Amino acid sequence: LRDIQRDGNGDYAYHGSHKRFSGGADALRRFRVTFGILAAGMTGCVIAAGCLSVGKLDNTAYVLIPYLFEVILTAAFAWSTVRLLSNGELIRTYVHAQTAQRLPKLALALAVAAAGTLTGAVIFTVLHRPVPPGVWIYLALQCALIALSLCNIKVLRRTQWVDV
Repeated sequence: LRDIQRDGNGDYAYHGSHKRFSGGADALRRFRVTFGILAAGMTGCVIAAGCLSVGKLDNTAYVLIPYLFEVILTAAFAWSTVRLLSNGELIRTYVHAQTAQRLPKLALALAVAAAGTLTGAVIFTVLHRPVPPGVWIYLALQCALIALSLCNIKVLRRTQWVDV
């Protein structure tokens, strides 16, 4: 809050430091498209997994608990993604800390939660044969979520932001 002060007109203005995307306008556009598609895919995997008819799988604690972590982490990831992508080439330093620096950690946590959900679903599949067809789609969505999360980490770590 110390960076937000009143100006001469009595309005509040940000007087703190900024970060600039270092790749230029074309690289920023490519980053936004790539990152946005990956983030939308991650969100879609979590939502689709929650909408599937998977029989008794959704009543199993060792599957449900990691999936709940997935939902919470996905909401945080989506919020941070929207905040990052809604800014342009220049963002405030505190927004950079809350988005660009936080997103790789959230993506890793989401991959770990998906791995936990996947492990629980595989255990369920082994113990409760035969399983409904939706379970196989559920397993595929968890694998896709892990892959998309890891790709997103790679994309985020390649981006460079410089102090202005």
